[in-house]
Amino acid sequence: MPCAVILTALPVEYLAVRTHLVELEERINPQGTIYEQGKFIGNEYEWEVGIAEVGAGNAGVAAETAQAIAYFQPNILLFVGIAGGITDVAIGDVVVATDVYGYESGKVGEQFLTRPKVGKSAYALVQRAKSEARKGEWLQRLSSSPFPQPRVFVAPIAAGEKVVASRQSDIFQFLRASYNDATAVEMEGFGFLNAAFAYPDIKAIVIRGISNLIEGKNDDSVESEEVRQEKASHHASAFAFEMLSKLKISQDLRESHKETQISVFLDHQPPDTSGFKGRQEEIEQLQKCLEEQRICQLQKCLEEQRICLVGILGAGGYGKSTLAAYCYKEASIFEDNPWITFNKPCSFKIFSLDLLNKLGQEVNENTDSSSLVHLLIENLSNHHFLLVLDNLEYLLNDERQFIDQGYKEFLLQWLEKKNYSTLLFTSREEPIILEKPHYRYHWLSLGGLSDDAGIELLRNHNITGQPLDLKTFVQVSDGHPLLLKLAASWLNPLPNDTADIEHILNQTDLNQFKQLVGIHRVNHEVNIYELLTASLERLPPGLKQLWLNLSVYKYRYIDLEAAQAVAPETIVQEGNLRELAKRSLLEELNSGGQRKYRFLKLLKDFAQRQVDIPIEVKQKVIEYCRSKAIPSGWNEQELSYAAYDRQIIKPPYWKNQGDVVEYLEIFYHYCELEEYGQAFHFLWSTGCDIFLELQGYNSIRVELYTKLKEPWEAYLSKLKLYLKSLSAEQQSTFNSLQKLFAKMLDFLGTAYRCLGQYQSAINSHQEALELFRDIGYCGIENAFSYRNLGQVYLAQGRNQKAVYSLEEARQEAVNSFEKARKIFNSIDDDLGELLSLQDLIDIDRALGEHQRSIERYRRMIAISQQRGNRLLEATTLNNLGITYNSIGQYQDAVDAHQRALQIFQALGDIPEQAESWRRLGDAYEALGRHKEAIDAHQQALLLNDNRLEQAHVLCRLGWDLQSSGQSKEAIEKYDQALATFQELSNLAGKAIALNGLGAANSNLSNYSQAEGYYQEALKIYHELNNPKGKAVVLNNLGVIYEQQDQYRQAFNSYKQSIRISQELPDPDLANDARTLGNLGRVANKLGQNYYNLRQYQQAARFYQQALNAFEGINDNFRNPTTDQGEAKALLGLGNIYHFLGQYSDAVDLQHGTLRISRQLGDHSGEAEALLGLGNTYYSLGNYNQPNDNNALQFYHEALTIFQELGNELGVARVKLGLGKTYHSLGQCERAIDYLKPGGA
Repeated sequence: MPCAVILTALPVEYLAVRTHLVELEERINPQGTIYEQGKFIGNEYEWEVGIAEVGAGNAGVAAETAQAIAYFQPNILLFVGIAGGITDVAIGDVVVATDVYGYESGKVGEQFLTRPKVGKSAYALVQRAKSEARKGEWLQRLSSSPFPQPRVFVAPIAAGEKVVASRQSDIFQFLRASYNDATAVEMEGFGFLNAAFAYPDIKAIVIRGISNLIEGKNDDSVESEEVRQEKASHHASAFAFEMLSKLKISQDLRESHKETQISVFLDHQPPDTSGFKGRQEEIEQLQKCLEEQRICQLQKCLEEQRICLVGILGAGGYGKSTLAAYCYKEASIFEDNPWITFNKPCSFKIFSLDLLNKLGQEVNENTDSSSLVHLLIENLSNHHFLLVLDNLEYLLNDERQFIDQGYKEFLLQWLEKKNYSTLLFTSREEPIILEKPHYRYHWLSLGGLSDDAGIELLRNHNITGQPLDLKTFVQVSDGHPLLLKLAASWLNPLPNDTADIEHILNQTDLNQFKQLVGIHRVNHEVNIYELLTASLERLPPGLKQLWLNLSVYKYRYIDLEAAQAVAPETIVQEGNLRELAKRSLLEELNSGGQRKYRFLKLLKDFAQRQVDIPIEVKQKVIEYCRSKAIPSGWNEQELSYAAYDRQIIKPPYWKNQGDVVEYLEIFYHYCELEEYGQAFHFLWSTGCDIFLELQGYNSIRVELYTKLKEPWEAYLSKLKLYLKSLSAEQQSTFNSLQKLFAKMLDFLGTAYRCLGQYQSAINSHQEALELFRDIGYCGIENAFSYRNLGQVYLAQGRNQKAVYSLEEARQEAVNSFEKARKIFNSIDDDLGELLSLQDLIDIDRALGEHQRSIERYRRMIAISQQRGNRLLEATTLNNLGITYNSIGQYQDAVDAHQRALQIFQALGDIPEQAESWRRLGDAYEALGRHKEAIDAHQQALLLNDNRLEQAHVLCRLGWDLQSSGQSKEAIEKYDQALATFQELSNLAGKAIALNGLGAANSNLSNYSQAEGYYQEALKIYHELNNPKGKAVVLNNLGVIYEQQDQYRQAFNSYKQSIRISQELPDPDLANDARTLGNLGRVANKLGQNYYNLRQYQQAARFYQQALNAFEGINDNFRNPTTDQGEAKALLGLGNIYHFLGQYSDAVDLQHGTLRISRQLGDHSGEAEALLGLGNTYYSLGNYNQPNDNNALQFYHEALTIFQELGNELGVARVKLGLGKTYHSLGQCERAIDYLKPGGA
């Protein structure tokens, strides 16, 4: 039974909805929310409907919507209630929202990214609403016939947090100016749709009845407000239930609300096995392999010995997929059985994101391949799954190596990892990495069916006869399953009848069959072609032409509508398609109660070789696919940003490649019609190309554009021959076509870059630029080509096998980005210049050129101010603040973030306010202003409704608390964050929380627990290949070793941290400064220890490393402690050189200590330096020469300071030096005064 949830805000709305339900029962969710659940009988189904009154306001409704979804898990979600009318509506009219503008989140303008936040109703529900609005049948659900008759508007509405009471109000004027297509205003729709957006399988829509008009809101002279609200509520409810009664829900949705997605590359539907016969020996082998799962559950100690990968190998048509599907459906011991069919090459990223999504794992689309491998292995190994990968050969090249190395890494780790899941795949070819025998995988090579199984298959296809006759027939075809099915069709042209082989297979027929299939016994594909040719001759002409026409479809499945679109003169019915399926000419699929069909590859190849599909058929396909194409959901401005400016904006209605299959079909057929420019223009102008790039489907893009390039280029070359004879207008058209071709080359380059094929990308971009030069074009497309070329150079420079070194690549990138920037500037394209400036900033950051980045950010701010784009100005200010923070200019960072915060507050942009508070808190914490940091981070936490971001802010709060001495409170915050990161399977966040727990426990002297947390974080950073994270944790490990006086371990940990950081292109300067300071401090301690042991060479080595560490700290991060450490290292080295007799070096070093100590006002350090100088000059025999550089002078200065400090040990050490010096001068009485008891 399908399920719907209807939410309302007010009691009057709730009661209106409730009247349409029967058998109402109370339901209470775990949070205590009380619902009622009843039944509603629609035209198609009986619905279970949950209803709730959730109160007013977007924020509260969003939370209640999420709870309702979690509790009911509905197929359909409706918000039904009343609203205020703005334009063209009357009291009692119904407005169904196509879009709901969250008008308090920003203003609409022509500036970059200054767009409203929009909640969109589900496309299918909007279409249903339009249909019901035209029919007017919903009025029959009203208890009386109202006059005048209410109308239905399917249009945008606006939602905010304030009741709009007057046309003279500022808010109403703002709505009219900024949201002039909004027909109504309310307070809940945006929050409702925003919450529903996170559940793409649930369709949601907002339905409102107009209870008042903004002008005259409180005028009760005609009808009271109570009457108007009741009327509007009943009208909205009646329309909502009329829509619900007409909705059609697929079988899959009725069972679980999860709709099977059909895509270009990935299909989750196993083939039909209803007619499966034979293969008992192979089934037993496979089931034995899979049965080891049960043994594994009981005997975990044998886990490493069990088979975890099973492969079925065989040529086309032998039934690999059907055999796998049979075992798949029979395998009842697994928790879940994900099935994925590849029907084209597919990148590992697409595959892994698709599979992780199917397993319920939310993953960032920008996650790198290594992390995806880790997430897949972790998800699969901790569960008891059977994962089937069908048609693995599509992932292999001619050398049987994986095209995308992610698959190779996945399989290798799969075999190494202890796990409870099993991978079953089918393939025509064996991947080369699996050639060597291995105890953890098993191969099953598939041959023909046994005689008995082949006979059973024939009988299943209504071919009867004597066993010997049937056996002869099976043996002639070598038991090839597809060949037998086609043969059955050939023998019995009437699939519903029974044919006795004894009567139809006389010697002449048998000879003909042997001639068809027996002469190519080694190559069954040839046999199939021969048999198909004969079978086609037996088909009725209309059915034969239909079958040939159906092969025109490149990507999409075939259903009755698709068949009717390309049908010859005869009318096509479902029976025609089913007959083709029974003849094994099509494969029938049952998808949610809807019959769909597809060609097996061998059969499609054959069909397309038989005849040239007429032009009009291809044109019909284009027309049909245009009618079925799912719109992106972008408005005109968003489409412009996406298609023209290549800005990444997710389309509301496109989720995967299956949603754009009609677009790809149209592109293909334009190419077939030699309308190359139209093919490319259609793909990019609709936004389909940028969607494919955004989703990572770049292998599709390369396939499309490489196939387009050659014929289009040949076409242009032919036109070029006649260029001189063309008119000026024709030449202009030709140049436009060339410009479009250059643009296509540029897009091809971006696809190559995303796939890591950098040289091909460079070649494509350079071809585009050369063509732009040839036609004298210097505009936006030219600028984007330079920008894209720069991005390729950057990407190639990071590649270890790159032609260019990293430095060369960066310089090439800078040159390209600068050329792009100049073109954008010359054509007054501020947006393009901003993008180029950001590209240059990214390189500056990698090179450590932070001051140059700051200058570019200031330029971006100036452009934003000129354009009046406050949103971009604030975003750039935050980025500027981040840069200031990274180089230790913390007060500048505070100023930048405060300015950004003020702008976001003026714009009412809550998420960006939260981000600004977070960054502001970071800057305060770096300044040691802990109280302000805590306050800022708490503000960020309050404003943020994203759980992942909340967890990151909790970690920052933890750091603030432990820095201010509240380590126990910090641990609570880190534990909260850790729980969230674990729930979301966010490894990077988990490592951050573990690192924080280590630091807080270290502060509490819980060193063992701290080290455990650090080691766990270090392990995660290693798995994620995150060197910055490793450097931070190693520094922190060094701290706890140092706190436990384990100086050598601390020293090694600090050294390792610095070594890792020095290899980074953009190191964490703040962490480096901390680590270098720690390293210098520990090295000084180790130097002192060895000095005390009189191991002067060892001591000198550590003091020198301490000195190097302190001198290596960036000026912005230096502080008095840094200088004190440097002075101590200089003094230690100076004293060692003194004892080693290197007096000149000793004097220089000790003078260095003296200079720093005096600058710092460090009297203790000053006295130590003076004492060291006295000792060195004494050793030089320079006791009392008439200048400042003599032993007595330094000793007396040191003595005075030590006495003022009350440092008795220091006084005694100086008096010893004075006594020795006066003794050397022959002044024995003075010497005795210093050396006698009470003296030295």
